[in-house]
Amino acid sequence: FSGHPKTKAFVTPTGSNGMFEALYHGVSTPLVAEQHGNAARVVSRGLGVRLDFNTFTTKTLYQAIMQVLTDKSYRETAARLSCLHRDQPQSPMERAVWWIEHVIQHGGLPHLRARAVELPWYQYYLLDVAAFLLSVSSAVLVLIWCSCSLVYRKIFRKSSGKLKSQ
Repeated sequence: FSGHPKTKAFVTPTGSNGMFEALYHGVSTPLVAEQHGNAARVVSRGLGVRLDFNTFTTKTLYQAIMQVLTDKSYRETAARLSCLHRDQPQSPMERAVWWIEHVIQHGGLPHLRARAVELPWYQYYLLDVAAFLLSVSSAVLVLIWCSCSLVYRKIFRKSSGKLKSQ
């Protein structure tokens, strides 16, 4: 993981969790881009190098790792962005403790509870929506069936009437 103190580079498929982990720990990243938007942001900010998943080889991977390790700009950018990312008035633990104490102090804060717990079971599981969609789609299918059968009967009557008259 990129949180180890000896980590110098973090090869990642550019998933959001891996990118935030690398950013938090100030580690530059050679990228094997699956998520192109994340890769483009990392490259544009000078935090890493992008490798094409379809064409990269061990040689290009080695070159990308060496580029990230030897070029000081990647390390400096990673350190600067890590400082910006970590600059918060409270640590996450302090913030969690504050919220827990706040909830206890004010008696549970029912106005912050999700309204989903107050829904009837059929609305919670969206059965009312499913029933509506099922009825609409059934009505459309019945309408199409009746229209097709009407057209078929009209065509069949005309062709059978001509056969009888000849």
